[in-house]
Amino acid sequence: MSTPTNMETQIAALDDDLKKLGEQVGYGRDAQIKFGLKLVEAAYDGLIDLSPNGAGPNRDDATARCEAYALGQRNATKFDTRTDSAKVQISKARACIKLGLYTLGGTGEPINTVNKLMMLRNRMRQDPAMAKRLDDAYGTLLRYARAQVKSKTIIDDDETLRSFIMKPQKGSKTLAQTLRKLQRDIDNVISGKAANGTVQDNHELLVEARDNVALRLEEIEPRKRPKAPVLTTARATEDDDEAVTNADDDAEGDDDEGGDTALGDDAGDDEARAAA
Repeated sequence: MSTPTNMETQIAALDDDLKKLGEQVGYGRDAQIKFGLKLVEAAYDGLIDLSPNGAGPNRDDATARCEAYALGQRNATKFDTRTDSAKVQISKARACIKLGLYTLGGTGEPINTVNKLMMLRNRMRQDPAMAKRLDDAYGTLLRYARAQVKSKTIIDDDETLRSFIMKPQKGSKTLAQTLRKLQRDIDNVISGKAANGTVQDNHELLVEARDNVALRLEEIEPRKRPKAPVLTTARATEDDDEAVTNADDDAEGDDDEGGDTALGDDAGDDEARAAA
């Protein structure tokens, strides 16, 4: 039996730590942000990377680390990488690892800035009014990570860091979206589906109002009517429709909220790790 190398021993210790974090899921102990910070630090220290076969044939480090974290959770017996939720978690893990591998920031980066980001968020949370406007810590880390790896310089100014900390602003609804909702609401009243089937009114004024909303929608977004077929001597052919699938990696907001932690701080206090 071969003796494990120093790196293998460190990776085994990392997985053990991740399993322990998995055990904390659901107990309000900031398991997800600690998981993300562990990955950033491990990548920075050279323990893990983005190699497709880093943890075995067709198995990268992000997948292996997510599995360790998942198997630590209560009643977990298997980590199925084919599920949508697993794919999202693996994608987020890769974002954290990629951040840890960032080399354009100079000595101690991006660790120093990650610590600054977490400590800045912790200070902002002290204001009760401000706390309601903050995104969860893991979402904050992920948005910073994805922006940082695209930049050739370190992003460390307070104003930009605060933008990663605040909850993303939802885009305002368009007029057409608002009218479509109004149309559905009136339809539900007329059909008796409103208020869980307890409200119905099919008065002609409501029917007229619904029809008027439909007319206005037609003016705003006229429907594309199919063109009349053109007769030719050649046989027409049909193009195949191409299905396009977009993977959703930004699901932020799935963090157990609590006190923020800094890299190298397993106890969860506010002291940042001094990177070498």
